[in-house]
Amino acid sequence: KPITVAWDASGRMWTMTAYEYPVDANENKEQALALYARGGKDKVLVFDDPYGPGPHTPRVWAEGLAIPLGVLPEPDGKAAFVQHGTQIRRYEDKNGDGRADGHEVILDGFGVQDSHLFPHQFEYMPGGWITVAQGLFNYSKVRRPGGKPFAEGEAEITFNQCKLGRFKPDGSRFELLTAGPNNIWGLIVSRTGEWFLQEANDIGIPVAEFIPGAHYSTGSREKLRPYAPRIPQSTRGAQMGGTGLSGLALAEDGETPFAVGHEADYVFYLANPITNRIQVVTSSRGEDGHLTYEKQEDFLVSTDKWFRPIAIHFGPDGCLYVVDWYNKIISHNEVPRTHPDRDKTRGRIWRIRHKDQVVTRPVDLTKVPGGEISKYFSDKNARVARMAWQLAGSRGGDGSEKQLGEALGSPSQKMGALWSLEGRGKLDSKHLKSFLEGDSHSLLMVEALRRCRTC
Repeated sequence: KPITVAWDASGRMWTMTAYEYPVDANENKEQALALYARGGKDKVLVFDDPYGPGPHTPRVWAEGLAIPLGVLPEPDGKAAFVQHGTQIRRYEDKNGDGRADGHEVILDGFGVQDSHLFPHQFEYMPGGWITVAQGLFNYSKVRRPGGKPFAEGEAEITFNQCKLGRFKPDGSRFELLTAGPNNIWGLIVSRTGEWFLQEANDIGIPVAEFIPGAHYSTGSREKLRPYAPRIPQSTRGAQMGGTGLSGLALAEDGETPFAVGHEADYVFYLANPITNRIQVVTSSRGEDGHLTYEKQEDFLVSTDKWFRPIAIHFGPDGCLYVVDWYNKIISHNEVPRTHPDRDKTRGRIWRIRHKDQVVTRPVDLTKVPGGEISKYFSDKNARVARMAWQLAGSRGGDGSEKQLGEALGSPSQKMGALWSLEGRGKLDSKHLKSFLEGDSHSLLMVEALRRCRTC
């Protein structure tokens, strides 16, 4: 029962199992807490080379887990952040044998009331942050282990109901970004710095631009601030036909066949497990700068009612990866938890390739010298470009800051260099000025000004 997939900079694909689903504390708190205390049957799995003909067999990287809803490998693949119960943990392979040797708790105190709303949507973002989403019915008091305060001095931070937050990899900082939408099961950042998120419940936000500090339609009355602006619906009401949109992918590769035929600035693919479909929404920018969204013809419709796409991503090979829960029952609350029709063993990960696409294996970025990594910031594959700046931003002591500061090619190359230096804590006013000189790309200017203090 895979839930999502993620890649490290070597091109390995990561996923997890969910044998233990569903166990909810809002139904049986003692049973849920006991499971998380002792650990469960679930595992984190790694596909070392998922690009040839399948099916492929993964190796076990970590085990003893229960419904790990969030998984994110570090760029070099030697460690990974994993959600388990009330905790976000960092597992590490210390001896290089391909299995985690143990873990440390990075953050604790997350609510476990509803197991499909646990901390999830882990994504690396500019500034060395990792995002984390929580759903409508969970309530959290986030804290660091051992009573250590956060960098701003707080002992704990309230993180209730549907929120998007972010944390530093060492747990030293945790911040709230938005209130709402209800259940964020899709979140992406484009190669030019625009963020997009998805609301699951088909209330007019199948995809929308993300604006920090904003308020989105939600079943909660909470706002980060009383004056927070409310983001309007992106589509005209409920159009997707199901209340469980569960994944968002952006076709932004250069000349990708997945964008052909759509006259739009952005082409999004959405996973809809309720209606057994992969759907498409496009977005175009008007003369006033605002984005408008339109639902397009569905990309894939299955007559197999067990086909349940719950996550969707473009991989570093340019193919579309669809995570299929494969179950007669999709939700935890439509029938009793112990219903015999719940399938506990099957699940599939599909790779969809255009008939004219050449099968390729992505470059192993961990073998690229630090001084050469910046050329991949503008790679035609958006995920490779993303993994390149994430890896460069996590490196240190390799003497490549000078080369990163001189990465003055395309806007996406400048953006990757900016984010890499920011991740290392090496971004200064000299870098920002050089990135902006001779370039009026609006999104690059926004990113530079976000970090500018003295220029």
